[in-house]
Amino acid sequence: MEPVNSCRRMDQWPLQFLILVCGCLWMAEGQGIGTTTVDPSNVELNVQDRRAIVGHLFEYQLGDAAFHSVYKINTVTERGEKKLPDWMSYNETSYMLHGVPMLDAVGKLYLQVEAQCKTQAPYCSNIEETFIVTVIEQVSSPSRGTLDKVPVLQNPVNYLQVMTGVYFEFKVPANTFIDKEDGQTPNLTLIVRRPFGELLHASSWLIFNQDRQMLYGVPLIQDLHYDEPDHGKQNISSITLTAEDSAGNVARDSIYLAYNNSLFSEITHRFVLTLNKSFEGFMSMRENLVKFAKHLAYYFEDVGPGLIVFLDVKPGSVHISWSNISLSGSSCKRDDIMNLLKRITYNNSLHDEFVSKFGTEFDPVSANVEFVGTCTLPPILQVVPTKPPPTPQMDKDRESFLIQVVLPVVAAVLFLIILILIIYLVYRHRRSGSTDVLKSEKPTFLEDRRPIIFPEELEMVDPSLKPRQPSMIPTDYIQDHPPEDSIGGSRNNLAPPGYQLPYEENDLFYSDNQSPPPPPLYGSTHSTEPPPYRLPPPYPLNSRP
Repeated sequence: MEPVNSCRRMDQWPLQFLILVCGCLWMAEGQGIGTTTVDPSNVELNVQDRRAIVGHLFEYQLGDAAFHSVYKINTVTERGEKKLPDWMSYNETSYMLHGVPMLDAVGKLYLQVEAQCKTQAPYCSNIEETFIVTVIEQVSSPSRGTLDKVPVLQNPVNYLQVMTGVYFEFKVPANTFIDKEDGQTPNLTLIVRRPFGELLHASSWLIFNQDRQMLYGVPLIQDLHYDEPDHGKQNISSITLTAEDSAGNVARDSIYLAYNNSLFSEITHRFVLTLNKSFEGFMSMRENLVKFAKHLAYYFEDVGPGLIVFLDVKPGSVHISWSNISLSGSSCKRDDIMNLLKRITYNNSLHDEFVSKFGTEFDPVSANVEFVGTCTLPPILQVVPTKPPPTPQMDKDRESFLIQVVLPVVAAVLFLIILILIIYLVYRHRRSGSTDVLKSEKPTFLEDRRPIIFPEELEMVDPSLKPRQPSMIPTDYIQDHPPEDSIGGSRNNLAPPGYQLPYEENDLFYSDNQSPPPPPLYGSTHSTEPPPYRLPPPYPLNSRP
């Protein structure tokens, strides 16, 4: 059994060794993954002298997140001693010094901080820095024997305008705060805090210089974490400016920062410069971008960095893109933009002068330019016209012709038509009162208004057609001589009337005593034929009795 077991142990030994090697490699890889790529050469502890007041809580944070990602603080002690004072302690989790000093701690306290690199790196070295904490007691007014007065906010700042991408600088005015014992703002200690009381850290775009009492920095579009967004056009954040006097009394001013993004809509180009630097290390200290902006303005001989708008900073080493405000706008100044590029590059490589200005601190590698906005549109050719008639002028001439010529003619024609209609209606109205007589029906008159009788019309007069008085038989004659019956003879034995000769044609008129002849009897078989029909003489219309 022993040989078998030993053989099995010998077979399992290579497998166990392989598992052990893989475990070691995994642990090493895990440690490598956990480390950051921050450039140690750009990381600083950046501690400053502070003030502590007897009976008040003292707090001070050592380093920021970028510093603690590279370094580890080993010891915080009083200089010349191996420990901190009894009233002060250091929290390794929050990296905070805190404590409440008493009267026996009044004076200056020199604190020493020692830190070492977490991993070995070419540019990483151990850090040892010293700063002073001055402990003071509550100050009383010597003239009145009362406690020190609190500073007063005399002229609040309230509001600051910030152009996104452009270097910003604001010095706190001397008359912002005033203290009865210490005087105006330059004699007070100023502290800038973000919302919820957070102190400004090194990776924040807004930097505060305590000695100069100045706010400055370069805000990028990715830095805008808006407290109150305003539809993307203007965005607002807030900070708190605290002024502390020598007795520890404070006064505060809330300041709103309004970010204006209007310059991004007018960009026509973007210069892109690549630096051989770590992106995390470069952005962990925003002072680096401020230095780059000042170097760039100095190289182009500008008055200050206010003419440069930074568009973004991207990783992959460090890619910084910016635009010149004076060359942006609604028109494309392509030639001027190319002239600026020629001052940076020559034959697709950087100028030696440019490298000498930036190489020692930023190590530039390459640069190029990209055209955007109006510079991407096709150029507009301006051709001088050979003929004067542009389309707007033709329209204007046509309009004037219509007004001056056509419109008066149309108005005159309408007026004539209306006038003719009125005349016609008046004429018809007057004609409606008279009787219309045909021309053929109108009689013809001479000047003496006598009828015209032609000779041939006289021959046509028939005497038999003239009116005659009827023959009257006396009544007594009829009674004495009754008429005979037509069949049986005469009635009442009356004799037939005597025969009368017919009247002559010339007998046109008869006297009153002479009776006209009786009318002819046309019913008899022995009577003569009737005379032919003759037209009556013309009868005048106006000859009425």
